[in-house]
Parts: sequence; C-alpha cells; structure tokens
Amino acid sequence: MKKTLPILVGLLFFFLAPHAFAATLGVSPGATTVNTGDIITARVYLNSGGTAVNSADGTLHYPTDLLDVLSVSRASSIFSLWVEEPSFSNSAGTASFEAGLPTPGYSGNGGTVMTITFHAKRAGTASITLTDAAVRANDGNGTDVLSGSSGAQYTIVAATPTPTPTPTPTPTTPVTTTTPASTEPTSALILNSTTHPNEAAWYSDPNPKITIGVPKGADSLETIVSSSAKTTPSITYKPPIVEKDVTELADGVWYFVARYHTASGWSESSSYRLQIDATAPVIDAHTFEYDDSQNVVQVYAAAHDVTSGIARYEFSVDSDAPVVFAAGAFASGPQPVPLTRPGIHSVSITAYDQAGNKTRIEGTISVPRPAVGQIVFSIGSFGITLLWLMIVLFGMTLLSLLIAALAWYRLYRFRMAEHPTLPKVTDDMHRSFDVYKQDLKKNIEVLKKIHQTRNLTAKELEVYRLMHSHLNDLERYLEKDIQNMG
Repeated sequence: MKKTLPILVGLLFFFLAPHAFAATLGVSPGATTVNTGDIITARVYLNSGGTAVNSADGTLHYPTDLLDVLSVSRASSIFSLWVEEPSFSNSAGTASFEAGLPTPGYSGNGGTVMTITFHAKRAGTASITLTDAAVRANDGNGTDVLSGSSGAQYTIVAATPTPTPTPTPTPTTPVTTTTPASTEPTSALILNSTTHPNEAAWYSDPNPKITIGVPKGADSLETIVSSSAKTTPSITYKPPIVEKDVTELADGVWYFVARYHTASGWSESSSYRLQIDATAPVIDAHTFEYDDSQNVVQVYAAAHDVTSGIARYEFSVDSDAPVVFAAGAFASGPQPVPLTRPGIHSVSITAYDQAGNKTRIEGTISVPRPAVGQIVFSIGSFGITLLWLMIVLFGMTLLSLLIAALAWYRLYRFRMAEHPTLPKVTDDMHRSFDVYKQDLKKNIEVLKKIHQTRNLTAKELEVYRLMHSHLNDLERYLEKDIQNMG
C-alpha cells in the first residue's frame, strides 16, 4: 500500500495537471489565399480547455505594407465587459483587446473574442502573430491559464488582369453600331471610423470621425448624417473628401450615408452606423446594509439608462478591487459581499451604461468588533480587550487557588503530625485565604467598573456572579473551619 499510494498520486497529477492550464487563443482562418484589393474577415477565438475563464487580453501584429485594418468589432464576442473598445493602429500594425465577463465565466471551444476586417494591399505573405496574451480563470485569483496561442498566414497574390479581347476586323459593309447605355459604378464605398470603430457598440463621444475609402476615378462625393440609412446624400464635395468630422450628435442611432460619382454616374449609397449615448445612467434606488450574522454587506441597486441601457454595476469597499455585478444581478434582491474587517468603511455603488457613462453613489458601513475583541480600557496607546482581561482574571484566580491549596496542604500535614504550632499554621492559612479573597474582590471590582460604562454580556455576568458566590462561600467555610479547629 505504501508503494501504491505515491504511484496513484503521480498518475492523478499526470492526468489532471495538463488540463489545469489548457486555454488557447487563435486566429481564424489560420491560412488563406486572396487577391490584392480583397477584404479578409478574421476572427480571434478562445478555447477554454474545460476551465471556466472570465477575462482575456492580447495584441495582434500584422505587416502594414501588406495589410490595412478597416475595422475591429466585438459585436459577436463571448465577452460582455470591456475595459476599453478593441482598437487598432495601421501605423504600428497592431490590434488589441482586453475584455471580461461576470461569474460563472466562459467554458467552451471556438468562442469569438473579436473580429477584424483586413484589406489586402499588395502581393506577399502576411504573417499575423498574437503576443502579450493572457486568459484568466474564474477562480477568484485571476490565474493565467493560457497554454499557447496561434496566429495566421495570408497569401496575397496579384489580381489576374482581364484579358484584352482580340479586335474584330472592320467589315467592308458599313455596320450601324449602338453606344452602350451608361451604367452605375459597382464598387461600394469603404466607410470606417477611427473614433467609433464598432458599428454595434455604443459610444459616449458625440463627435465621431469618419474615414472614407473612395475608389479611383471618383470625381465627387455626397454625404449626409441621418437617423435613417435610406436617406439620399445631399452635401456635395468636389473633389471627394477622404475624412469627415461629425460634431455634436444627439443621443440615439445615426447613419453616415455617402455615395460617389464617376464618369459612369452615381454609385449606390453606403452607410455607417453610429450609436451615441453621452448621458449618464440614473440610480433610482440603492442600499448598503451590514449583516453581522453572516459577515456580509447586503448590496442592492436599481438604475436605468434611456438610450443604451445598463451594462453592469461595480461595488467597492475602501480601496479594494471592485466587485462586478451584471445588469440583472439585483432583479432577485440584494446580493451579499463578504466583509469581516471591523471599523468604518467607505463604500460605493457605480452603474455603467453600454457606452461607458457612469453614475456613482457613496456611503459608509460600520462593521462591529467581536465581543471578545472590544476594548475595555486603554493604557496609553495600548488597548486592553475583553478577551485579554478575562485571561488575566482567570490567571489571577488560578494563582489564588494554588495559594489556598498550599495552605490547606500545610494544615493537612499539621493535623497528620499533630504539630504543636497550631496558632502559626492557623495564621498562615488566614493569610493565604486573605490573599485569595483580595484577588476575588479585585476581579469583582474590575467587572463593576466595566458595568458602569456599558452593560455586561451574559458571559461577564455569569463570571461576576460566580466570583461573588465563591467569595461568600469561602468566608463562611473559613469561619466554620476555624471554629472547629479551636
């Protein structure tokens, strides 16, 4: 059995240890071949490896001479809490993300973290790598369980030119030709925003900046900002602009609509969705109540946000890391937050809307000390607690009992040996019991002084009554015994 146990433990560790750190991040598609000018939609995905996780972050690197990022999106992400919106930089060749979600976290394979739209600029092999990545377990400690990450490789080839048809010989007989009708341009505008990169996200900034990818051959551009994507643009720019600053949008959903003109005519309109919410949420009700029977703060909040809706709540105690609650966490009533440190604490509840606007309400919570931890009196800067006082009283009582026992032992030996010095032994016994009586009286006086400042607890009253009873019994017994000895 002694040999079998280490083997079983070793096998258990062998089979379980690899699964404790098995989360991976990757990019899909991992490999593909496209033509120059094509659009590539890539997806960063997460495999949790059987471990519940509640946050992930990392940075993608891509070659800027071969690829441009047109947009990044978290619209279909498994994460609902974002420290900041996923971002990209075509000058640095990076796209970053940092996101999380409340308990119980995510457990599964192939969960989308974010999507990235690339534009293939020229021929070459574009390698995409993922660095500075972490995936943290939903274990209360933020354990990084990322075991590895994989990037992608995209092969970009030059688009094959359309072959030039062989000219038809000019017929000898005159032929009547018809000029083909003008057709509208078929290429769509590429609209994006450096300040509001995700069309599905809400933003508190009412001043978005729009970038416009105008095809070659365009001689003018028409734009408009409207609450409908079907509105016909009416503001003309000739030559076309490639960037537009929109200012002071009201809360709500807006569309930047644009179309361009070439020698063939006007293109179809393209639109870019803008979701604006610059107004903070309203906290309608809240409570902070300490439950000393469970050592928790019962937290409750009810808030509303007209435009984008409530995203989450955060409850903070002093400078501790905040406790995050989902938007619907308080639907069933107050939620408990453990708190055991005695004293007066600063607390706050903060409501966030989907655009990141927040409203905060602050308060205080008083956590009482345990009864045995309460300070009875102080000597200088040193506080004497009830627990220490009871220990000292118990020690003094025990010492008194030992002195009394010694006196009785001497009396016993005197009686056994019929020692002639009875008065001296009697005096020694009296002095021993006087010491014990004085100790009991001092202890009783201490409890009386405590009773003058506050009510005694049940335990303290029991000690007081027991000491008083022992003192009375001792005096009666001593008096009786001395009479018998005389």
